[in-house]
Amino acid sequence: MTRPKVKFFTLCDQVIEDKETGKYSLIGLMDAYLSPAFPTMGNMSGMALLLGEPNQSYRYRLEIKNPKDTGKSPELQRHLSDNGTGTLRLDLSPVPFPCPGTYSIRLFIDGELAEESFFDVNQADILGSN
Repeated sequence: MTRPKVKFFTLCDQVIEDKETGKYSLIGLMDAYLSPAFPTMGNMSGMALLLGEPNQSYRYRLEIKNPKDTGKSPELQRHLSDNGTGTLRLDLSPVPFPCPGTYSIRLFIDGELAEESFFDVNQADILGSN
């Protein structure tokens, strides 16, 4: 069994799923997060589209690494559809941001790093915060 490929991976403020159609809306796509003070807790979501073998289950976990340490999430499992695709809705909140800097979010599938994305966490005035 081959590991699925990550075809789309993004961070956003919110993921909304239409219960009737199953379609997702991604609100507030981001590559940076602003906060007026540190340390802080952030509200983030994300989405990943996987392509792999039909009707297979894969274990995945996320790891958010900040400039000072690493945070790990529990391992979860996702079953791909009969056409070999799957969508991971990533509910990450709350995310601790102890300091400004460049953070990474890593997606591991079956224990192997499948995708890594970087985003900046910056200090902003009250009017410019998320």
